[in-house]
Amino acid sequence: MSGVKTRPEFLVTGIRGGLGRFLHERLGGAGLSRETGPEIERAGADAIVHCASAGSRCDEEEARRDILELTIRLLAAPHSFFVYISTVDVYPKDGRTHGEDERPGPESASSPYARSKLLAEEAVRSAGPAHLILRPGSLLGAYARPSSLVRAAREDCALELSGDSEFNCVRHEDVLAFLRAALREGLRGTYNAVSAKNVTLAEAAAL
Repeated sequence: MSGVKTRPEFLVTGIRGGLGRFLHERLGGAGLSRETGPEIERAGADAIVHCASAGSRCDEEEARRDILELTIRLLAAPHSFFVYISTVDVYPKDGRTHGEDERPGPESASSPYARSKLLAEEAVRSAGPAHLILRPGSLLGAYARPSSLVRAAREDCALELSGDSEFNCVRHEDVLAFLRAALREGLRGTYNAVSAKNVTLAEAAAL
């Protein structure tokens, strides 16, 4: 019927940079950032892909506002499927390997950022089974935030890190490939989006 508006297939948040910008360029649909109007958020989509987040060094107020409260608002928007981009920072920093079947509590979080990510994960689970939670390692891509590893690759800079410092990296392209497979195969639940092994700063510098 002419004149009837349909929801977009995707609504991607955090489209100004990082993984959100990359996924929005590849998936299309509607994009949400601080500059877009609230009507985009209220309209929803078939699949909401929520990448927007406060930075990892945010304080309690920023984390609550830009992580937890934003996630709760988006869950209220019309949608059939919800994808939440969390972080491996939700796991305790104890040197062990952690599986996605673990449900760490907020008391084990090492920062306001990690604690709010955990609380946002619980909000997503409580909203219903039609969701996918991804916990990526250090994200690498054309729009990646300037982490220590990214800075070392892009510019001639001195880092106050040992060559033995380890990173677990995952490319934006790999997250997209997994997301497409998950949507195609109907995957649900929580998954670690990480590499099979870590890379040291010295190895990365040699590459």
